[in-house]
Amino acid sequence: MATSSVADTLEREQLGFDPSPWGDFFIAFEPPALQRSEEWMLTRAEKLARDVRELFRTCNNTTVRMLLVDTIQHLGIHHRFQEEIDAALQEMW
Repeated sequence: MATSSVADTLEREQLGFDPSPWGDFFIAFEPPALQRSEEWMLTRAEKLARDVRELFRTCNNTTVRMLLVDTIQHLGIHHRFQEEIDAALQEMW
């Protein structure tokens, strides 16, 4: 690894690029082991999904409901709440 790092640095210098402030951090990075079990994560995800469905059910303010839909879409989890989103949009028309 050290040889390619030196070669990369020399090549960058020859091309006029500044050296990366990160160095080789991401090349050698090893993420830590999972702190929680997969079962715990699945249980937690289902609880959070129930909480979001409860928010849809109890929210009476149209602006807040649309903000909820927008947030869910930005998080990329809208596929899990498609029925709730469709119902919210139907209620507005």
